[in-house]
Amino acid sequence: MGGGDYFPFSERLQNGRTSSSEKETVLLMTAGDNNEHTFDQALSYFHIISGVLGGKEAGTYLAGGCTGCENTARQIAPEHLEKAYKMGLEL
Repeated sequence: MGGGDYFPFSERLQNGRTSSSEKETVLLMTAGDNNEHTFDQALSYFHIISGVLGGKEAGTYLAGGCTGCENTARQIAPEHLEKAYKMGLEL
């Protein structure tokens, strides 16, 4: 491969290789469930991976209660889409 700092994701996790500039990480996630512990495991992994990659966590947006996963497209409430869009603008 040519210049740049491309490394496969698994190699980054093993070697901690990132570029010299600080990276920001964001987690955007939907789920059909919306109980107290729906996102616990995903958040735990997100914190670990962000730390290994040396990134600064810029935020999370977790939208529970999104139904329709059995269909081709998940039905995400408009307020979730708007909030995620606004979060992106602030990055």
